[in-house]
Amino acid sequence: MKPLRPRLAHLLRGRLRPVVAAALAGLLIGAGTTAWQTGAFASDSSPCWGALDQSDITGLFHTPGNVKSAELPLISNGLTSSGLSGSCRLSRLTWQVTATAHELSGDHGGASGQWADEFLSARLSPLGGGLLGMASDTRAWLALPEDCAGRSDANRGPAVIDIAMGTANPGRKIDAGDRAALARALVKLVNRAMVTSGCSGTIADRSAHLPAVPQSLDEKPGDFCGVKGLALAAGYTKDPALDHPLVTSGTGPVRTCDLASNYSRPRMRLMTITDPRLAGIYYDTVLNGGTPIKSTAGRGIVRADLAVFRAGCQKGNAVFLVQFDDAEHAADIKALLPRYAAAEAARTGCGPLRITVPR
Repeated sequence: MKPLRPRLAHLLRGRLRPVVAAALAGLLIGAGTTAWQTGAFASDSSPCWGALDQSDITGLFHTPGNVKSAELPLISNGLTSSGLSGSCRLSRLTWQVTATAHELSGDHGGASGQWADEFLSARLSPLGGGLLGMASDTRAWLALPEDCAGRSDANRGPAVIDIAMGTANPGRKIDAGDRAALARALVKLVNRAMVTSGCSGTIADRSAHLPAVPQSLDEKPGDFCGVKGLALAAGYTKDPALDHPLVTSGTGPVRTCDLASNYSRPRMRLMTITDPRLAGIYYDTVLNGGTPIKSTAGRGIVRADLAVFRAGCQKGNAVFLVQFDDAEHAADIKALLPRYAAAEAARTGCGPLRITVPR
């Protein structure tokens, strides 16, 4: 049996997302209704909208019992315009796990998009099985099936349930057991949301079919971030801290390369999103988030810390992104994006793609 988790302050903040949950709480309180249903639960009860059982709690907290729960009800197409809302918070002492049901809007991406920073991290691996979702040992998310939640517009993302457990990047290797526990609980929560939404069918547990835990790369010359043929711009002096990047394992809707990640976000990120539903989270950024990149193949923006290009591919929109955590690499971003987008477009069957970034 694993020991109880350490009580480190920087590991303890599972946060309540999104703003709609707080807004919903206000609506319920204003109507004279208790918003949060709180308290300890019995060993034979099912917390988190009736979706989880004691085996799930043991998987998340390593030991059974003494876990408190607090919930906002799971609502589909009800009081909010987002179509799906609800939150569930489980806690023991100082350790907290938070599940949130919400729709990913067109502003969940971008340099200030904390959801993308955390839930599209290279620490997460695709769930596979045709699902739009990913999991690590601290974060996991899964979109409701399109035939249940409805087709997403190009200007927004899908309806999802995500789980946050501790700090997004705790500075240690990924724990495969914790990752599996999050994936199991996540699928149960989404199955409950499907029932609430009046949808038929269930999603099978994917915890035993996850790809290998992501490992840091030993890069080959000319294959930056493991992208074949991607070379750094001439004259670029690579920061030694950017050696050994972490890259998404397996095959799925997102490929992320994170370099020098800290507790909040990576020093540098290269990312490709090939699922049109998920690509919608960068709609607002691409529309008005910086200097426009004009192209017949799509549209994008560039600024001092970020460049994003959304391309119209055979299977729908894809997104190619280059991001730094500061504004000191504008020239590097402008040099990298065209090369990165061209290489990834070729790999994903979206090419040939040639874009020109304004100087």
